[in-house]
Amino acid sequence: MSFFVLRHVFALGTNDDIHCHYDSILNVFLYFFLYITFSSYLREKF
Repeated sequence: MSFFVLRHVFALGTNDDIHCHYDSILNVFLYFFLYITFSSYLREKF
């Protein structure tokens, strides 16, 4: 998790359009991963 924090701080420091685009792509993957984990967790529980 510290990697994400460091990357976010670095992106804020440079403030490039490339970094913002890169962040949005990573955010999509992160939300997709969270959705998969949450759905599998719900399947196990119920």
